[in-house]
Amino acid sequence: MAIRASQAVAPRFEDLATVKCISEFVDSAVYENNRRVGTNGVKADFLVLTGDLTGFTFTAKFEKQPVAEMMADYRMSFDTEKSTVYVQNGQLGLSLWATGLEPLKKQQ
Repeated sequence: MAIRASQAVAPRFEDLATVKCISEFVDSAVYENNRRVGTNGVKADFLVLTGDLTGFTFTAKFEKQPVAEMMADYRMSFDTEKSTVYVQNGQLGLSLWATGLEPLKKQQ
């Protein structure tokens, strides 16, 4: 039995957890047949700050607007059941859902 590409790739949640919020939160749109039909939460862009994935940017979705500031550092918690890897038009994609952001303490 062949494995699908989306099954061969798994997000490295622990490596993605220490982040900087680099955008404002906006509504996460839902589309059907290339038409916007609603929203399913909010989303923002994040920059990985530590580890092998340092410098990697990604978009994370949240069901509810978290308390967060742009350019602040956080520890992100992920919804591992809702997050998925998918293939669209021959390209791998990643849909990351987060459950919370915890501010990182600043070093003095």
